[in-house]
Amino acid sequence: MATRILYQHATATVMPSEYFSASLMAIHHATPGEIVDVRPLAGDLKHAASTTIVKTDQLQVFRYVLLKDKVFAEHRVPGAITVQCLEGVIEFTASGREQLLRTGQLVYLGEGTPHSLKGIEDASVLVTIVAGGQRKSASA
Repeated sequence: MATRILYQHATATVMPSEYFSASLMAIHHATPGEIVDVRPLAGDLKHAASTTIVKTDQLQVFRYVLLKDKVFAEHRVPGAITVQCLEGVIEFTASGREQLLRTGQLVYLGEGTPHSLKGIEDASVLVTIVAGGQRKSASA
């Protein structure tokens, strides 16, 4: 059985520090091998909340719900990131370029790239962050 995690989040403009604060984080995170349902929320979208699905030292995966006209202000993350639109449409801005990200589309950014999101329609996105850091050479 797949796990579906919801928690409330109703801030109009979301700052990254607010999103990642302990009071907003979901209690349950997926365990290795656990199947998690990330299908579109459809009719539940307006009442859904953002959820952290996986959180380890190297990897963070979360569903972010962004309702129409809401903004996730410009921010950076400490690792490479992908944002996949699961439903709806968002305006995705990175490196001074605004693009529409639609259902089924994905965008990749390198570590530390400033970016922001705005809901053009009610939407949810699947965000994956892989921790940054220098790789050690094989000979080291």
